[in-house]
Amino acid sequence: MGPGPDKAERVGSIVCFVIASSHRNQGVASQLLNTACNKFVQKGLEYAEAYPIKKPQSAAWDFPGPLLMYLKNGFSTHRDADWYLVVRKRLETPG
Repeated sequence: MGPGPDKAERVGSIVCFVIASSHRNQGVASQLLNTACNKFVQKGLEYAEAYPIKKPQSAAWDFPGPLLMYLKNGFSTHRDADWYLVVRKRLETPG
């Protein structure tokens, strides 16, 4: 089983963040995450999914986004996949 969602699921995948070092630790990635989730809702997707590394060895290894950021933004662990986790958030559709 690969890192992504099953084919039948309506899931938007978040795989990478690139934040300039001068802008890190200022909430930029969280803003990008929220924007991506809002875009997924507009596209009619049911879940947002991401793949943070369990124990990043350096800041460079946090390119999928840090686990704590996802947990703070309503994601929870969906699956343990060896050296990374699959985290998901159920998206709320407007209405």
